[in-house]
Amino acid sequence: MSDVRRGTVLSFDSSAWTALVTLDGADTESQIPVGQWVEAQMMTAAAEVAVLVFGGTNTDDGVVLGPYGALGIQNLATVSSPTFAGITLTGDLVGAGRIETAHGAWTPVFTGSGTPGAFTYSKQVGTYVKIGKLVYIYGSVAISAIGTPPTGSMTITGLPFTSHATDFGAVVFASISQLKFAAGNLQLTGRVGTNGTSITLIETFTNAGAAAFLAANFTNAATDLIFNGWYEIP
Repeated sequence: MSDVRRGTVLSFDSSAWTALVTLDGADTESQIPVGQWVEAQMMTAAAEVAVLVFGGTNTDDGVVLGPYGALGIQNLATVSSPTFAGITLTGDLVGAGRIETAHGAWTPVFTGSGTPGAFTYSKQVGTYVKIGKLVYIYGSVAISAIGTPPTGSMTITGLPFTSHATDFGAVVFASISQLKFAAGNLQLTGRVGTNGTSITLIETFTNAGAAAFLAANFTNAATDLIFNGWYEIP
């Protein structure tokens, strides 16, 4: 059976695109191929990574998916039938009856929950990897003009699959630029709601409850966000 396990990077070979990794519960070191969508800067020594082990006792028979807990994924639209250690993710795994996988692109869109708003985009990049019922996402979205201001609270719509009816997903931000926060804001986070295809932007505060990011504050026409995360599908 295939299994996703936590590993620790010892070293990364960018020429071969492989990493020397120790897996939780294993005493040996394994030289494992790294997914073509993973960013090199995320493979630093001591970094914790998620490793898809294809089965059996040979831990070399696997692939590094990305940082453990929140995968960093690049443009998978340029990768067709990716092969790691002689195994094609979109073919061999499904054919072997182990675990269904898929990868592709999606388009992140800033959307108000009331009036959606109209924006000129300078960047709209989204990629995903689906492993069984888990979807790992990457997004990079930036605007250069606001034509119609949004109202309500802010979301990012366009996720590639509808989320589970009862379980939430988590999104973390790698870069936040030119975004106007509410006074006292400590952090921007994101949540994939149930039975939908959108990310709700959420602000957190000291000694107070978290709150949805208000569209009234989404006024900077140079807002630029980079994020990744995961959610479950039915």
